[in-house]
Amino acid sequence: MKSKLLLISCFFIFITTYSTAQFEGFGKDNYTVASIYRLPQSENNNNVNKAIDLSTIKGSPYENNSFLFGRAYDKLTNKSMPFYLRYDAYKDIIEMKVNSNDKNTMSLIKSVDIYAVINKNEYQYKTYSDGKGNTNEGYLLLLHTSKNSNLYLKKIKKFKDVQKSENLLHKDKPISFKDLKIFYIEKGKGLFPLSSNKKGLLLQLTGKDNQLSEFIKKEKINLKKENDLVKLFVYYDSLF
Repeated sequence: MKSKLLLISCFFIFITTYSTAQFEGFGKDNYTVASIYRLPQSENNNNVNKAIDLSTIKGSPYENNSFLFGRAYDKLTNKSMPFYLRYDAYKDIIEMKVNSNDKNTMSLIKSVDIYAVINKNEYQYKTYSDGKGNTNEGYLLLLHTSKNSNLYLKKIKKFKDVQKSENLLHKDKPISFKDLKIFYIEKGKGLFPLSSNKKGLLLQLTGKDNQLSEFIKKEKINLKKENDLVKLFVYYDSLF
């Protein structure tokens, strides 16, 4: 615990020293746009970091291609620092720059004690279950929090390389990134996938089955839509 606290504290001391003067007078609209993306070696047969031009492909590995003004927070010291940030959902890292024009890019330390807020979205590094007995770690987007339960969203980017057509009648399918979403519920010390069917969801949100069932029917709640789930969780919390 002491070594963990020391690591995080040293990180923020370094950032404080380096960035205090850099952010004076900076506005919230400053950003820099990404154009070139380097794939991990595991995605290439020749074992090199292949570079692709994001402007030529469908989709993006980033939640937002731009670096947006935000903050990184340390839960242990209650300190925060401003940065220009963007979430790389494919590599599951948060990139940051001290200055929007910097050529060098750093990555936020992956720790459950450090989180980032980008464009009012809070990204927390969490340990969670995949619902099949396996435990994973990664960034989850906090959608709703309360004393009873927390609602998170895991944004996933699936990489698809060029798919060659088997005949001349069809074109090759270009490189693309496909968006996937998984919702998670946190109750007590457990963090696990939220059921996408009504029966399973009512088992997870125990104690208020009748009220929740009526609310889902009346409000036509779609259990696969972000806004509808937030609306449901707000109502669920109001029942206690």
